[in-house]
Amino acid sequence: MRDLGTIGHFVAGAVGEPGRRVFLIEIDAGSGPECYLVEKEQVAAVAGAIVEALGDDLPAGAPGPHLEDPGEPAFRVGRIAIGWAGGLVSIELHP
Repeated sequence: MRDLGTIGHFVAGAVGEPGRRVFLIEIDAGSGPECYLVEKEQVAAVAGAIVEALGDDLPAGAPGPHLEDPGEPAFRVGRIAIGWAGGLVSIELHP
């Protein structure tokens, strides 16, 4: 398990051609960005949870950053736990 605590940066994306894509999330909790291999459904669930948690506090405007060169993922994520308090999102990743 990796408890990332409060995150300041979250990017989800895919690398590769359709049908052979790999889905990744990149999270920075203050010690530099780390990349994790996830399933497409996990990306959708995490994005939905963050939108729900932030609600009206979700910044409006242009889309955020994209995955550029994610490098080697730290591990394949099996389970994700998300928490929020006072507009801050925390995440735990379990292999």
